[in-house]
Amino acid sequence: MRAFWLLLAALATPAAAAERRVATVEALRTALAAAVPGDVLVLAPGRHVVDHTIAIDRPGSPAAPITLRAARLGEAILAVTASEAFVVSAPHWVFANLVVEGTCADDGDCEHAFHIVGAAAEVAIRDSRLLDFNAPIKVNGADGRFPDHGTIERTELAGRHPRATANPVTAIDIVAANGWVVRGNRIADFVKAGGNRISYAGFMKGGGNGGVFEDNVVACSDALAPQAADEARIGLSFGGGGTEAAYCRDRACRFEHRGGLMRNNRITGCSDVGIYLNQAAETRVIGNTLRATAGIDVRFPASSALIRDTVLDGRIRERDGGRATVVDYPLR
Repeated sequence: MRAFWLLLAALATPAAAAERRVATVEALRTALAAAVPGDVLVLAPGRHVVDHTIAIDRPGSPAAPITLRAARLGEAILAVTASEAFVVSAPHWVFANLVVEGTCADDGDCEHAFHIVGAAAEVAIRDSRLLDFNAPIKVNGADGRFPDHGTIERTELAGRHPRATANPVTAIDIVAANGWVVRGNRIADFVKAGGNRISYAGFMKGGGNGGVFEDNVVACSDALAPQAADEARIGLSFGGGGTEAAYCRDRACRFEHRGGLMRNNRITGCSDVGIYLNQAAETRVIGNTLRATAGIDVRFPASSALIRDTVLDGRIRERDGGRATVVDYPLR
C-alpha cells in the first residue's frame, strides 16, 4: 500500500524543469515546438536576427509554466525585421531578460515584439527591454477566447526615434482582456510622426475589467522632444481611443474598461493628458504623480473615477458626462 501512495505522489508532482540552452533562432524554433510544461529555454548570448515571426503555441501549466529567457539582461538580443517577433497563442509562458529590437527599414513594418492572443492566458513578460516597435506588446482576443491575467513588469519599453507611420503607436496595447497587471515598468518616447500623431504609453480597452497600472515610470518626452504642434502624447489610459464593437469582449462596448486601478505611477512630459479615462467605469486613480502633462480627463457617461492622493500640475476635467470624485487636494 505504501508503494501505491508513493506512486500517486510521484504522478501528482510536476517533473523537474528541463533547462535547455539554445544557440540560434532556428534552434529556438525547434525547442519551442517541442516544449512541455516546466521547460526553461535559455537563449545564448549574442545578436540573433528574427526575419520571420516565431509562433508559440505549446501550453505550459499553472504549476509549471514554460520559460524563455536569457541568462542576464543584455546578453541576448533579438534583432527583428518581421512585423511581429513572437505570436503567443498558448497559456502559461514566462519571458525574461530578453532584449527585442525592431530593426525594420520601414517603421510601419515593425509592429509588435509580443503579440499575445486568444487562449494565451497567464503570460508574463519580465525584466526585459523592448525597443523600436509601434506597439511592443499587443494583447487581444481571438475565436471567442481571451488572454486574461497577464503580467508585464520591470521592463523597459522605448522608442529611440519618432515612428514614421500612420499605424497605431502604443507601448502597451491591451484589448478585451481581463486582469492584466502592468507594474514597475519604464515607458518612454512613444512618438507617432505620421497619421493623426496621437500616441499612448499604454492602455487597456475593449470591455475588459480589473486591469492594473502600478508603479510605472512614464516619460512621454525623455530623449525625444516634441516633433510637431499637433502631436498628442498621452500617458496611461483605460479606454484609449475607443474600440469597434466587433472587437469588444461583449461585442457591444457598454464600457471600455471596468474596475481598473492606476496606482503610484509617475507620468511626465506628455503633450496631452497624463491619464485618460474613456468610458472607464469604476476606476480608482490613487497616489499618482503627473508633471508637465495636461492632467487627467474623465470622459463620457460610462466613466466614473475615484481620484485620491494625486499630485499634478495640470487639471482634472470631467468631459462629455464623465464623473470624477476627488477626495484629496491636488497640486495645480
